[in-house]
Amino acid sequence: MLANERSMTQKRNIAIVDIDDTLLLGGRTSRFFWYLSLLFQRMGRRFQHTNLIQLSQLKVYGRIVILSGRDVKELAFTEEQLKRRGIMFDKLVCCPRKELIKNWKASVVRELSRGTETVWIDDVFEDSGDGTDLTLSPNVKTTVPIYRTATNVESLQSSELEWL
Repeated sequence: MLANERSMTQKRNIAIVDIDDTLLLGGRTSRFFWYLSLLFQRMGRRFQHTNLIQLSQLKVYGRIVILSGRDVKELAFTEEQLKRRGIMFDKLVCCPRKELIKNWKASVVRELSRGTETVWIDDVFEDSGDGTDLTLSPNVKTTVPIYRTATNVESLQSSELEWL
């Protein structure tokens, strides 16, 4: 049923629900393709070459910090890749995509839940417990998804590409 088809007599509470690993669960096939996408990204990165012109221009700086959009899970791989290419740096910072997505979702939930009792159902809370690390209104309750079989995040092996 679409939102506009609901009866006006229904309660005005809101449920905000994630899709991947919450409403739609990935099995072995989903995890396999997620793994392949990571593998192909790494394979593609092995074909990258050093931009010698840009690298030579960095020699005039006292400190070099590399800020990457790559996920923080790729930190060790990225560090090794840069070292193999002879790229010297003082610090490498990778993107905490999972945290960014969680904070973005929280801002949307804050906006949608103004003045309304709200339940936010998301597998993101499996990692952080009950969402106490987020600043939400008291009218917002966070909860993890309910699965058909007992499971936890370690055995689920998230298949979400959004965390890449």
